Amino acid sequence: QHAHASRTPQFSVCIYHSNMSFVATVLGLIMGHLFITGTVYMTGKVTPEGLLDAIEAERGTFTFIPSPWLVPMTELAAKHPEKWATIRTFVHSASKANPDDLRAWANVVGHRYLEGLGMTEASGGLITVTDVDDVVSGSKARDLYASVGRPVLDAVVRVVDEDGNDLP
Repeated sequence: QHAHASRTPQFSVCIYHSNMSFVATVLGLIMGHLFITGTVYMTGKVTPEGLLDAIEAERGTFTFIPSPWLVPMTELAAKHPEKWATIRTFVHSASKANPDDLRAWANVVGHRYLEGLGMTEASGGLITVTDVDDVVSGSKARDLYASVGRPVLDAVVRVVDEDGNDLP
C-alpha cells in the first residue's frame, strides 16, 4: 500500500468552484466534506489561475477539474507545483475528456488524479472510480485515460447495446 493511499480524508479542505445548481456537487462534495468534519471553501466564479491561488491560500486538499480546464490546469500545475502541494485529490468527472489530456494531467499531478463517473445519475455519489494504484502502478484497463474506472462498492454497472443485451 502506498503511503499516500492511507491518508485519511477527515478534515479535508474542499476548494469548491462549481455553480451550486449542479445539485450532485452539493450532495457529493459539500455534504460529503461536512460529513467528514471537513471545510468547504467556496471561491465563487474563478479562473484556473484563481483556483490554484485558492488552493494555495486555503491549503486545499480536494478539488475537481472540469474537462475544459484540463489543458490550462496541466500547464499551470506544471509551472507552479508549490500552489497545489497540499492537494490529496483532484477529481475529474462530469464530462468525457480527451484521453491524451487526462494522461498529460496525470503525468503532472500523479497519484492525486482520480477519475469518476455518475454523480448526476447517483444524486451525488460516484458510480465508477479509478484508484491511486491505477496511476502509480498501472491499470488493467486497455487505456486508463479512456476509462471511467471500476464500479464502486454496492454499484453494478452493465454495458449494453441498444436492445439491452450485455456487451463484453
